[in-house]
Amino acid sequence: YYFLNKLGLNDTEIQINSIGCKDCRGEYIKQLKFYLKDRIDSLCEVCKRRFESNPLRILDCKNVVCKNVLEKAPQIEDFLCSSCKEHFDSVKKELDRLKVFYVLNPYLVRGLDYYTRTIFEIKSSHLGSQDTICAGGRYDDLVSELGGPPTPAMGFAIGLERLLLSLEKAGVKPSIACLPCIFVIGIGQACIQEGMRLASLIRSQGIPAIVNFANKSLSAQLRQADKEGFPWVLIVGEKEVEEKRYILRNMKSGRQVYVNEKDFKILDKILKGES
Repeated sequence: YYFLNKLGLNDTEIQINSIGCKDCRGEYIKQLKFYLKDRIDSLCEVCKRRFESNPLRILDCKNVVCKNVLEKAPQIEDFLCSSCKEHFDSVKKELDRLKVFYVLNPYLVRGLDYYTRTIFEIKSSHLGSQDTICAGGRYDDLVSELGGPPTPAMGFAIGLERLLLSLEKAGVKPSIACLPCIFVIGIGQACIQEGMRLASLIRSQGIPAIVNFANKSLSAQLRQADKEGFPWVLIVGEKEVEEKRYILRNMKSGRQVYVNEKDFKILDKILKGES
């Protein structure tokens, strides 16, 4: 979202949905097929085949007739288990807190079976019917299905041709910046959430920022930042959150300064040593 905004695409729309986990999704598919069973003759030929092979994909059909059939179909959000519902509520709450505008789309699904819980698409108003330029979601079971340990994961894909076409039609020529990346360290879960908000403010100034979601000690996170070659870190602890002043440290010199949100507007000068 911030990446596309920084490129100059400010009229994109984020659509989100939750397709739950294997447990609650199974019950939903059962109820969806029960609803569609007496209406299958009204579906397009592709969706008739999907009824047996992948009924969730019927929700994503662009055929007007199929859309009409689905108007009163059961919605997956009503079938989410307590864990998946709590997770989706937390996603929406965090997006609201970060002031990221989104649209709930109960018909949004993904074409691959390994997705779990939250999925999303980002659409451009410049592309007509083929308007999705970015899509992705979570796939918490994928690593274990490939033989690895249970590993929460997410990912997305961007269509470069569609992205370039959107930029062209919007009359945007993005500039190329080369600024150091800031590693945001949150000490504790509440501070990590505050770090997410601060990182979004930093990015809005054109400066790359990465939040470390590993809930580790300060020393462990500083070692990680040093090992991975980050030139700057922003330290967000309980005291910093309370005082609304955060520690910006140069990893090479060890020099550090306190900054607040107002300082983010001149952060590029601070990073260059001009202020």
